[in-house]
Amino acid sequence: MALVLISATAFGTNAIFAKLAYREGLGTSQLLAFRFVLAAMGMWGLALVLRQNPLRFERRSLLALFGLGAIVSWSMSRVAINESAVASSATIASGVKVTAS
Repeated sequence: MALVLISATAFGTNAIFAKLAYREGLGTSQLLAFRFVLAAMGMWGLALVLRQNPLRFERRSLLALFGLGAIVSWSMSRVAINESAVASSATIASGVKVTAS
């Protein structure tokens, strides 16, 4: 229950910290990188406190993780291509659609 409350509090303060970071001059990619590095450090710390090895995977789990990563990566690239096609002019969009297919 404590982790749920911590997670909800952290999620609720995201907008506040983002506003402060933008005011100090951080860009969107810098802020996201900072958030992910901070989250990774927290997860590693939690794994060490709970005496778990975060690098120990079974072969089947590792294959599933790589497969899911490949699917998500491919689908996100398709979304980015389609969004860029929508945001650009009709001539450029038709070229992007043809080369991406």
